[in-house]
Amino acid sequence: LNDKSVLVAGPRRADPVLSPGSNGANSLTICTNVGFRQEGVASYLEGLRKMGPDIAIGPADVFYDTTKPVSRTRMEKAVDRSGEWMEKAAQFFAASSTNASRDIEDAESIPPPALFAPILTAAPESQRFYLGDLAELPLAGLAFYSSFDTAHLPASLASLPRLSFANPPTPHDILSHIQQGIA
Repeated sequence: LNDKSVLVAGPRRADPVLSPGSNGANSLTICTNVGFRQEGVASYLEGLRKMGPDIAIGPADVFYDTTKPVSRTRMEKAVDRSGEWMEKAAQFFAASSTNASRDIEDAESIPPPALFAPILTAAPESQRFYLGDLAELPLAGLAFYSSFDTAHLPASLASLPRLSFANPPTPHDILSHIQQGIA
């Protein structure tokens, strides 16, 4: 791509494809051209490093199927899992940054992307601990997959840039995103 293009890479499509399976403890269920499969979180992060996007959306256990209620146990598991994965992503790109600056002469050396943390598709009170964990990570921004009241963000996350991967159903939803600073 030319220098004026911004490449954003993430594990989810803007119009999500519902998966027949759930994510594993260390893997995401992804849709490929030959069906669904499990992709390890470490493998996903390594793929991002090699691709060299400008912005990388971190891995998270995001729910899309709104036809079924999510149990409290499943929600807690998703929140814990997402926090662990984002911590791994932050550590991975911090290590990549150190290696990139050390190997600046190496043609394979690609600077790490700006890491954006996905905000879960859950009520703010359900992901309170996840948001608290994110506040301690060196993030460049936030990625939203559903409508979310940004008033619930911790102060340390409130000033970060925001990208929306949600499909706003009405013009009012678009205006709401704009009002909340979500691009």
